[in-house]
Amino acid sequence: MHLENDYWEALQKYNRLQPASVDLDPALLSEVDELRAELDAIDQSLEDDESSEEAERRRDEIENRR
Repeated sequence: MHLENDYWEALQKYNRLQPASVDLDPALLSEVDELRAELDAIDQSLEDDESSEEAERRRDEIENRR
């Protein structure tokens, strides 16, 4: 096995991946909007000192889903 001393030369052997555009499903975009609105409502209730274990649990579920 041959180890190369020049890191830059080693990197030049590989091409970079180029980003590809994708069309997102409108249903997923709609779900994201709904989750964002629900998350905003939960955050507002937490700011108003209406914290509850259920609200915190739901907030975590939404963050994981997004």
